[in-house]
Amino acid sequence: ILFWTVNDGPLLQSPMTALADDVFQAGIEGQISGSVVRWWIEASDGINVQRFPAISDAEFEVALPPPSDVSGVGLSHTNRVATTQLTLLWELHDAPYSIGEFEVRRDGESLLRTGEYTADIPLISGPQDLTVVARYETRHGVMDGEPSAPFTVTAALPEVHTVSPASGWPGEQLRLDIKGENLYLSDDVSLVGHPDIVLRDLTIIDAHHLRAVASIAADAEPGLATLTVLRVDGEALDAPPFEVLPAAGMPRVHSAHPSRARQGAKTTIFLELDAYPLSHRHPPTVSMGEGVLVERIYTRGSGLDVEIVVAPSAPLGSRVIEVDDGTRVLTGAAFTITDQLNKPNNGCTTGPRAIAPRLTWLLLLAGALWSRQRPTR
Repeated sequence: ILFWTVNDGPLLQSPMTALADDVFQAGIEGQISGSVVRWWIEASDGINVQRFPAISDAEFEVALPPPSDVSGVGLSHTNRVATTQLTLLWELHDAPYSIGEFEVRRDGESLLRTGEYTADIPLISGPQDLTVVARYETRHGVMDGEPSAPFTVTAALPEVHTVSPASGWPGEQLRLDIKGENLYLSDDVSLVGHPDIVLRDLTIIDAHHLRAVASIAADAEPGLATLTVLRVDGEALDAPPFEVLPAAGMPRVHSAHPSRARQGAKTTIFLELDAYPLSHRHPPTVSMGEGVLVERIYTRGSGLDVEIVVAPSAPLGSRVIEVDDGTRVLTGAAFTITDQLNKPNNGCTTGPRAIAPRLTWLLLLAGALWSRQRPTR
């Protein structure tokens, strides 16, 4: 008699039939994949009983084939990545039944199911074991096969932690510093923003620090805007929200006193600033356009004293004043260059008043000479 249990369940038995001399057989019903079957045989002549195995039970595990060759796209030999998801690939050869789908597990817990031989897997920080199970369509129903050998991946999740400054005003131009961890930025990185925010001049400060110049449209609506870092590997990382503020309260250059200077002049201009926190230790830089050299800047009251020298050849006309503190570029007031005053002339006078007496004297002299030379009749 053949005795058996499935997963230590109820004891089952089946009589064995003779096939030939000293050859007997009995069958055990098919079991789902993963079942553990314990079995033994007892033979009796009516008086004596023999058991096989003599001491302990024999056992086997029911298993359908596992997928093989599990791998990740873009991994090095260390299987370390700095990304939030991984494309996983696998194979399955000589399947005994048709396959309904595959189940991907992380550390034994189900992540997703797919009918393909590939899947995009969300990752968690640190090491994790990824396995793939084939789900077979058998005559006893759908059965899970054996899990594949664990594929261990160590992930460092990239995150954008800060956008500085975190807000700006309509019409403003400012430098944004975007910092995070495990970003591993390259020169192919791009930054996508709100339609009202133009981003340019991207600069990689280090592997986890990106700087860009942002120009906010003058008619931008107040509210939150999402900035997204796009890495060369296709990873899209959203930064913390950037806020477009109401136009009221925007820091700007209110006015310049005086608001004009002549070519060749050396003077001091007072720039009055609105809603701008002044630092006496670190005044901002000032630009007044081509031909104007800024020599010194001092913080005074609500603005800046700016000592300038205007080149004799500085282009004439109005130009925008820019006050740059390294983060924001403040504008709002204009400055005008006018032409030089006429220089005094210490040489001979050649104006109309000087020419008239000379011309009269020459005409009189010519008339006298003509009278002397007339013949007499």
